[in-house]
Amino acid sequence: MAATISAPAVGQPAPGAAPGAAGKVELLGKLKLAATPSREKPRALVDVAAAPVGPLRPGARPGHARPAREVELPLKLLPETVGRLRAYSLKADGGLSEVPDAIKQQGAGSTISLPKNQTIVVAPDPANLGVVPVARLGEEKSSFPGVMLKASDAPDGHTVLSKLELVMQAASTPMRWMAERHAYHCELLIGVDGSDGPTPLDHPIVVQFGGDNVAIDPPRVQIGKAGTAGYKRVNLYTDAHTAQPRVKAYSDLGPLVHEVDVGARLDKLVVLPGAARILAFGLETTTLTVAGYAEDGLDLRSPTPLQIFLSASAGRLDRLVVPLSADGPQAEVKLSSASGMLGAVEVVARESQVTSAPVRIEFAFPWILLGTVIVAGAIGGVLAYLRRVRRGGGARRTLILEGAIVGPVLVLAVIAGVPLVGLGGLVQNDVGRFTIAVVFGMMGTPAMALLKRAVVRTPDADAAPSPKADAEGVARSQPPSGRAL
Repeated sequence: MAATISAPAVGQPAPGAAPGAAGKVELLGKLKLAATPSREKPRALVDVAAAPVGPLRPGARPGHARPAREVELPLKLLPETVGRLRAYSLKADGGLSEVPDAIKQQGAGSTISLPKNQTIVVAPDPANLGVVPVARLGEEKSSFPGVMLKASDAPDGHTVLSKLELVMQAASTPMRWMAERHAYHCELLIGVDGSDGPTPLDHPIVVQFGGDNVAIDPPRVQIGKAGTAGYKRVNLYTDAHTAQPRVKAYSDLGPLVHEVDVGARLDKLVVLPGAARILAFGLETTTLTVAGYAEDGLDLRSPTPLQIFLSASAGRLDRLVVPLSADGPQAEVKLSSASGMLGAVEVVARESQVTSAPVRIEFAFPWILLGTVIVAGAIGGVLAYLRRVRRGGGARRTLILEGAIVGPVLVLAVIAGVPLVGLGGLVQNDVGRFTIAVVFGMMGTPAMALLKRAVVRTPDADAAPSPKADAEGVARSQPPSGRAL
């Protein structure tokens, strides 16, 4: 960001000026101050125009080439910036010394007087700087608020105005994982722009670094040369991508604050099963949770959803692709043992560069379930038999066998997903299954009518049935008078 302006030699006519015009040349400039914090890339507050203009200063004598000791630069300020700008000279031992009365108010405008061959820093008064804008650190250069101005006598008799800016940028962004340090890392480049080639500064510029959630090495640099040859490199580190790093740079030209993006990438996929063993033949389902981790071992929270592909060696997944993003809980998918396979099943999650370790789930034969519902159904049959004996009706011992068969059949049908009078929620645990098997065992073979209606139900079965059809269905579901429970 260089702004170098050549002016005619003092005492020589300026281009376009009236004949005989000579004396100290006024260089037009402009000052811009950000009124409110902005996330745009910070720029210097002083902008120098490209052409010198202006009449003679009072007291100058036309035709004389006596060198002037100062150059006057008009400044244009926003109303809210009046009184916030200061001029400073660089001290040999570092730091700044304010130049009193260098900036003057003249009517509605302001001017600054630049001593010849001396660097002047134009920057906001630190006491009235206000809120420092925070921007994103990027590969594009950001300028500190103040600038260095210098009016120099060139060998050809011209006056050359140089504007130097202190700038900072990232060598690459966002931060990337550095395994040997176990931290995310990026490199800052900081230097002075605006000169033609490497030019020594009158006095070195010192920049101190601080920040939030970030380690900085080195925390202090000293720049003694303008141009790319004088650039310094600073390393930034952060050990967790969930913390928002912020780097702060302080110099005599003002502060600069940047948020730093961390490019956390997917490093590991893990599939976590809700149950490592489920019943085969479609009798049970387990929920698989897909988790993604970044290089630092923390959960990956990517603003852009990652598409995770799943596959299973057997069984049935309700989804084959799940999103992994910062929004909402971790991705979930259900695995059911819809096939008749017994034994171990492996489930794997994949992304373009990362594959999870296979998770093993056992499809087990439902011995315990079958034994439980058979016993429960038989108990229901015994209860039905005893009830009829107590009422004095004819009772057959085959009722026990009916219960031992009907109870398990209907319970297994409900577990398999047959919509049987809203009982699906009761078969999710052993107590519910046992209870239903006992009830169906007490009902015996007449309860099979419920299963028949559920299996042969047509797509329009949800429509309101006619009174006659409803009465017939109810009659079919009732046990015969001689088989009342």
